[in-house]
Amino acid sequence: MSDGGYYLKVIPFRDVKIPILLQNQNGPCSLIAIMNVLLLKRHIHINHQQTSFISAKTVLEYLANYLFEQQQQQKRSEDDYDANYAQNVNDALNVLRHMDTGLNVNVRFNGIQKFEFTRECAIFDLLNIELMHGWLIDPVKERELYDLIGDKGYNEVIERYRCPLTERFLRENPTQLTDYGLKRLEETLKDNQLVVLFHNNHFSTLYKFNHRLFLLVTDQGFIDQTNVVWETLDNTRGNSLMCDGQFRNYRERVQLQRNEEQDEQLALALQQQEGYHYNDRHYQQRYYNTKNYYDDQMESSCCILL
Repeated sequence: MSDGGYYLKVIPFRDVKIPILLQNQNGPCSLIAIMNVLLLKRHIHINHQQTSFISAKTVLEYLANYLFEQQQQQKRSEDDYDANYAQNVNDALNVLRHMDTGLNVNVRFNGIQKFEFTRECAIFDLLNIELMHGWLIDPVKERELYDLIGDKGYNEVIERYRCPLTERFLRENPTQLTDYGLKRLEETLKDNQLVVLFHNNHFSTLYKFNHRLFLLVTDQGFIDQTNVVWETLDNTRGNSLMCDGQFRNYRERVQLQRNEEQDEQLALALQQQEGYHYNDRHYQQRYYNTKNYYDDQMESSCCILL
């Protein structure tokens, strides 16, 4: 991100090249997460072949145009068009203009989509984007705590319930994600569903693919690393794996490429040593026998390392 704008990174998504917005350490993550969801859904299109940078003003124009399109569609599809919708759109535009400085939300601890209602949260409904979090209290294992603050907002808990029970809960879940909350996210999201996740004081684009959860990597530091696109979200300890655009673990892909290079080097060495040609049946058999032996040695080495 530069002053007043965002760099773009083109990633593969569902067999299409799509640009996403990147951010630096101090970037407005809520606006970026919203924009990236709409880009990945192909509701907004940016011609990435003409530019690798987009201004903050242009981002707001894209979102404003999308809101007006949604408004027109509602007018055409509903006989009982809500006249308040136009006012809601105007309110949303005012919120968007200030989202480049951040967005405050107040979670409730009894549901992944439970937030205290604010104008800021209402914008997600207008954009047809689901906002979720995983900072939940387990109603079975933590019944006493759930009964005490389960339906309360975070701000209210901080102001009125500073007891040892709540202090322990907040202290033990500093990343704003619990095991129960992660489980509910995994159970609720459908495959190929895109949402915005509030987690660790950050808004991220969350996607479910092949029964696993992935966070879109938007850190500008990865702008030139085309193999780093997604980050796994499968535990609350922060242990994650980087994945490429096909959701393959980045390290596994690097190892696969190395193995292919080693196979080629092995074949070349045999050919140079004994003068065999690759299409020679005897050479092919010798190559595969040697390769299998080599693979067995590599597997044994891996087992020892593990």
